[in-house]
Amino acid sequence: MIELGGFMYSYSIDGEGFHGGYGSCEQAIEACCDSHPEAEMLWVGECKKPTQPEQLWDANDWLEQVAAHEDYNGDYWDTSTRDEREWLESLIRPVLGLWLDRHGLRPEHFLGEGVKQYIVESIEVEGSVTRKVRAFRQSLTAED
Repeated sequence: MIELGGFMYSYSIDGEGFHGGYGSCEQAIEACCDSHPEAEMLWVGECKKPTQPEQLWDANDWLEQVAAHEDYNGDYWDTSTRDEREWLESLIRPVLGLWLDRHGLRPEHFLGEGVKQYIVESIEVEGSVTRKVRAFRQSLTAED
């Protein structure tokens, strides 16, 4: 699994595939401009670890799946309490975590959060190209 000690930033030239793990937004912008001098637009966001898979296991989902199985024919058989389901989750999730660790299946990607879009302008002065980057807008939210 990737370690994200402190804040880290990544960049994208298409708004979808993000690269790197830089210590600041400015470092991510500089790396993008160095690696992709043709880019006219770029996106920078804060790196965030995804929710670990074992945390997505839910006792209610499992109980519903069992009830829907042909052996149970949709009969409602579960009378467990919320506390009992939470206790089941507290037992199962660590086992799933051990299984993920043993088989090297932990996620190694990160998510981009608080992504901002930037416009890159190239200005040529006396044969030397200078790149100016300015914020365009917040982007990649659920409303976009």
